[in-house]
Amino acid sequence: MTDDAPDDAPALRVLAARHGLQLEGPLTVNELGLDYRIVISAVEGGTRWVLRIPRRADVSAKIEQEARVLAMLRQHLPFAVPDWRVVSPELVAYPMLEDSTAILIDPASFTPTWVVPQDSRIFAESFASAVAALHAIPVDAARAAGMLVRTPAEARQKVAEDVDRVSRELEVHEKRLERWRRWLDDDSSWPEHCVVVHGDLYVGHVLVDDTERVTGMIDWSEARVDDPSIDMASHLMVFGEAGLDDFLRAYEAAGGRVWPRIAHHVKERQATSAVAYALFGLESGNEEHLAAAKAQLAAEE
Repeated sequence: MTDDAPDDAPALRVLAARHGLQLEGPLTVNELGLDYRIVISAVEGGTRWVLRIPRRADVSAKIEQEARVLAMLRQHLPFAVPDWRVVSPELVAYPMLEDSTAILIDPASFTPTWVVPQDSRIFAESFASAVAALHAIPVDAARAAGMLVRTPAEARQKVAEDVDRVSRELEVHEKRLERWRRWLDDDSSWPEHCVVVHGDLYVGHVLVDDTERVTGMIDWSEARVDDPSIDMASHLMVFGEAGLDDFLRAYEAAGGRVWPRIAHHVKERQATSAVAYALFGLESGNEEHLAAAKAQLAAEE
């Protein structure tokens, strides 16, 4: 984040006022998000609010649906999620959840700073419990909130379709493609159930208190009913195989549903992360991200 006044600070204040928010003091801006520009400011009375400004029309089109999903999540989860008070195609705003994310990213250098120790058992176990609680939300409640619901077969087919599209439109190293296709053909890897997933769950979207316990999750734009490994792949990337094993033990102890090859499945899911990145580049038209995705796809691993 940066506290330097953005060039369009007056326009941002006008935008907020149009929706009943009188911003006071400096504006803190975060430009890192792919879908939203984030502005944090005190409003009249001193409470800090988060303003999310959509970057594209396709993001604006999803706002009303995400608001309904968040309302449903608040009814079922034992931790905090954003309470959107302003919901419009041009602006989303809500009182800021004051606990810090577990990791902070410097917007200039992209250098990460850990708020909790990477080997924190308290964080690891509370995170696994939080994910288990999320995955325990009844699918019927998700469906009633209008959430996208996939069956296990549809979840697998969606990955196959994404891999096919990326391999048609972009150059993919043959070894990567072979690995993805082996995974898609491996019946023993895939779960027989789907759950409510966050969809973009990594430590930068997880809030912690000063005891290192998970207290909330933010940025729910990709939430849906889908393959549970979607919420575990980033944990593997950050904490490695030993961290994933610890997570899975705590997840199962907290009531999370596992299957014999879940660890293998998470590893293979994480190996397709370049596919999701490539799809973002293709669909957003962002040449910088598309170029980075192309470089990933062309590399052996």
